[in-house]
Amino acid sequence: MSRPKLSIIVTTHRRPALLQRALKSLLTRTEKDYEIILCSDDEDARTFEVALSNLRSFDSFLRIPKMKGPSESRNIGVSVAKSDWVCFLDDDDTFGDSHLETVLSRISRRASCVFFFNYMKILEHRTLDHPVFSEKELVNLSENNIKSLLVYNFIPINSVVIPRQLFSRHRFDCHLKSLEDWDFFVSLMTSGIKFEWSRSVDDSVRVHVDSTGGSRNFSPHMNLDVLSIYRKWPANDKATQEARVQLLSGMGLDVPADAV
Repeated sequence: MSRPKLSIIVTTHRRPALLQRALKSLLTRTEKDYEIILCSDDEDARTFEVALSNLRSFDSFLRIPKMKGPSESRNIGVSVAKSDWVCFLDDDDTFGDSHLETVLSRISRRASCVFFFNYMKILEHRTLDHPVFSEKELVNLSENNIKSLLVYNFIPINSVVIPRQLFSRHRFDCHLKSLEDWDFFVSLMTSGIKFEWSRSVDDSVRVHVDSTGGSRNFSPHMNLDVLSIYRKWPANDKATQEARVQLLSGMGLDVPADAV
């Protein structure tokens, strides 16, 4: 296989049925212009079986001993990527049939910005056998003020495509219990990296949400992680400071503006 144009980093942890759905959504193209790098931080035999039956000969399967979380898995996946561009897919989410074609039509070796796309939010109830669809909603990101990323995250990690060269200076923070994708975006923004919205079909990126809850980003650690990110990347203007103070206040945290 010649050098791929795109590397897709898939992270998984003990969810073989969801993983199979995610990988199937990546295999709609017959072209060999992208590679899949599957990073599993478990030793579940069922995960291995799904990888064996779905990955192609030129894809990669990395088994990472012990539970290290998505930050570590993504960083390791990027370190073995062969292409100039990288995107991510969590094991419980999917791409629409046309997404890879859309991404490949946007990227070039000269571009240094981060492209992001709208996404379809799909609510589902997850059972032991398979998820049951509930409802869906298109989330249009085109009118969002990109500076709002310095206050809160509105871009799912699955909705971005990133030049691999940026990872020479930026990494996912393995110390955070949640919101590591948002922290990564803020690190890019504060170093002057441009984010550019790109048009796509409605179901290009599908973010599946479990109606039973359980997301790490709604854990007891989230409030402290938000505060940690603010202190790690201090605001450089009064409007951002005030917006951060207001958000923290809504979380029950009384923090002065000069601390964020």
